[in-house]
Amino acid sequence: MENEPVTVAFSEMIASQIRSAVDAGEYRSQSDVIQDALRLWSENRAMSTEHDSGSLRQAWDAGKSGDLSGALDFSALRQEARGRLKARTIGPDLASDDPQHAG
Repeated sequence: MENEPVTVAFSEMIASQIRSAVDAGEYRSQSDVIQDALRLWSENRAMSTEHDSGSLRQAWDAGKSGDLSGALDFSALRQEARGRLKARTIGPDLASDDPQHAG
């Protein structure tokens, strides 16, 4: 597989972390750091998509086979969805109900 050169600009903080990883001998080059980061991101994204598809499939199956005669609590559904979105956006550790981290 041939590499395609791409120019990317990073904040000074990120650039410093990349240089530090190379200087510490963790990677041979800055390019290797970025390639590893993108590989991990791609794997995480694929796993997230698979998980979401599986969850949606399970919810669909449960909905088709379940009794839907009860009322839905849309407020609770919205709160759950916002919690999931917050966990994805800022990470599960910070997505608690802690008012300090509330958006």
